Formats: sequence, C-alpha cells, structure tokens
Amino acid sequence: MLRIYPLNAGSVLVDKSILTAHMNYGIKIEVPSIVWLIEGGPELIIVDTSFGSPELMEQWHWPVKRTPDQEIAKLLENRNITPMTRHKFQTIPRP
Repeated sequence: MLRIYPLNAGSVLVDKSILTAHMNYGIKIEVPSIVWLIEGGPELIIVDTSFGSPELMEQWHWPVKRTPDQEIAKLLENRNITPMTRHKFQTIPRP
C-alpha cells in the first residue's frame, strides 16, 4: 500500500487572485510549498513541487520563506532518508 506524505518546504506570498479565479486582487496570502514523499512501492518517490533558491524566487517571482528545517535535505533526513538510501533521483524540467 502506498503512503503519501506532504512535507512543508516553506511558503510563498502570492496575490490571492491567482488561486481564486481572478477574484480578490490585491490581497496577499501565504501558501505552503510542498514536497511529496511516496513510500510503499518498489522505490521511494520524492516529488518536489516546491520552489528553488529563495534568493532567486524573490528576485524573479514572489517573496518566499524557508527555515533551515524546511530545506529538502533536512526534511528527508528527518525521515531517515539519506543519499545512500535514495534509489533514484530524477529531475523533470518544467515546460
């Protein structure tokens, strides 16, 4: 049986209108940035849907927050997942 865990990798401050079908312009909200961990299959799967470098995000997109405990390596370490136990790591480029 697969087990799916959302891991909070920080947050992004966005205009609410991008989440509410272009309503609520000008209202800023903080939304979580999630990394998904999927266990129970033949391989451990990590789906990183969070943001990259906070410095680049703030320069090119929106303000973000990420504590040291929300770094992806730390999130995985907290679940006893180390580079040696990762079976496969694949980055799928965004279109």
